[in-house]
Parts: sequence; C-alpha cells; structure tokens
Amino acid sequence: MSREDRIIEFMRREGPLLPNKLARFLGTDLIIAGAHLSELSANKKVKVTNLKIGGGSPIYYLPGQEEKLLMFYDELNGKDKVSFDLLKGEKVLCDKDLDPLTRVSLRNIKDFAKPLEVNLNGGKEIFWKWYLIKNEEAGVLIKELLKPKPEPVKEEPKLEEKKPEPKPVKEIPKIEKPKPVVKEKPVQKEIKKEEPSPKPVEKQIVLEKLEIRPKPKKEIQSDFFEKVKNYLDLKNIKIVEHEVLRKTEINLILSVPTAIGEILYYGKAKAKKKCNDKDVSSAFLEGQMKKLPALFLYSGEMTKKAEEMLGQDIFKNLILLHLD
Repeated sequence: MSREDRIIEFMRREGPLLPNKLARFLGTDLIIAGAHLSELSANKKVKVTNLKIGGGSPIYYLPGQEEKLLMFYDELNGKDKVSFDLLKGEKVLCDKDLDPLTRVSLRNIKDFAKPLEVNLNGGKEIFWKWYLIKNEEAGVLIKELLKPKPEPVKEEPKLEEKKPEPKPVKEIPKIEKPKPVVKEKPVQKEIKKEEPSPKPVEKQIVLEKLEIRPKPKKEIQSDFFEKVKNYLDLKNIKIVEHEVLRKTEINLILSVPTAIGEILYYGKAKAKKKCNDKDVSSAFLEGQMKKLPALFLYSGEMTKKAEEMLGQDIFKNLILLHLD
C-alpha cells in the first residue's frame, strides 16, 4: 500500500484531523505530514476547512465527512456560535434581513454557511443555506421566504353603550346681603412689551470625507536581490513579482522557460550559511498553498537533515538552484 493510500485509509477511520495527528501515525514530523496533506488537497483527494485550530492549522477531511465537522463547534467564537445555531435552525436566511454583525459572522463560518445568489426581478439577492442541505431543498425554502406575508386583519373597535347621564339637581340660590361698594382709584398697570423669545440656533455639523490611504511599505534595499536577479537573468528566468521580506530572504513569482512554454513557479530565495529542513519545507508548502510548483534558491550549504528530507518522493518536484 502506498503512503497516499495509507493516509486516506487512516483518515477514513479517524475522520477530520489536524496534521499533528497524521504526523504521529506516520512517525514523522509536523512539516512532512502537513506537506502530504497539502499535496492531497491540491489533487482534490482531501478537503480543507476555512476554520483554523490552535496555532492556525486547518482541518483536513475526506469528501463525504462534512457532517463530522460538527465536532469542532466548540472552536467557534461566541458570535459565530449564535449565527451557526440560527442558520442550523432556520436552514435558510436572507442576507439583507440580517443585522451587520450576523452577516459578517456567516461569512466567517464558510464551512457551515454556504452563499446562494438568487436572481429576483432583474436584481440579485444573497441567501445563506445550512451546509448539509441540498440546493433543491434550499430553493423550496427560499420560495417560502419570498412569499408575500398576509397583512394582519384590523379589528374594528367595539362601540360601548352609553349609559344615560343623571339629570342635574337644581340648587336653590341663596340670597346674600349686598356688600358696600368701596371706590378705588384706578391703578395704571405698566404694560411691558414682551420680547420675542430667541429662536434656537441649529448647529450645523459638517462631516468631512476622510480618505484613508494604506501606509506605504518601506522598500528594503538588498544586495542579495541583485544577486538573485542576475542569476535568474543568466537562466532566462523572468521575475513576475517579488517581495523582499528581509535582506537575506525574498519571495518570488517566476516565469520559467520549458519545452512546452513558460510555466509560473513560486520561488523562495535565502542567503544562509546553512539552509535547514524547515527552510526547504516552508518553501514547498508556500508553493502548495499558491497552487504553484516551487523553486528554492539558496547560497551556502544544506544541512544533513535537509538533504535526507529532500530524498523523499514528496519533494521530487521541488527545484533547487544554488547561487554560489
């Protein structure tokens, strides 16, 4: 049985797993196990989650093991759990009817919330479906959501019967003796002119449109980059993109001439006295993540452990170029 078949058989028994579990099974280190899983994922034999566990490692699983991802529910944060429970209960949600925080949350839990774009009256609406239901079932539920809701029937107010009001009892007026009239001089009242109350002044708030610009990255000057560029020019290899991470490390996208035309490669260039197994495996994994073959340029020497690792079949497609 090949190593690939052993890994798939192990995953079939164990279900979704992290690279460290596979590393224990194979009796190898975490980097090699991760490289095997990345290769299987690139060949679409294994699926990988958007959800990251612990130090940022995704979960790998076989097609058909989607339901077993529910065991990682406790790895979600509080808000994502609320959105998870809401979608699981409703099966389908309309994006525009949700609050902004829930919208963001559903986009975070991509493994459990699947977006559906529906054409409505010339426009488009986004709906979210629970990942375990089929599109046909989701379509039926969406139609139910889109049905116009009947307006509630307004009850007419009941007219209360008016009770006859009791007739007022006529009071017999009392006869009072007339009081003596005392004449007083009329006092002229000073009439004050009322001043009109000041109208409230409305404050006008002017909102200035702020243009946020990303902080430009400082370009790192590197003599090593010039050395790499000159070397690649001699090999007729074109640099499509490059990023100088530090004076001794560069990420590259390269156009490599071959018998069938130019092929894009991911390149990692390192200036070290001794490159170890982690340097090499890191370059290989980054190439896998970008879905490009990898090319490792280095100066100095390789450690013994790195040379042993490069002898494994999984690294046979990694191209090594020595700069010195």
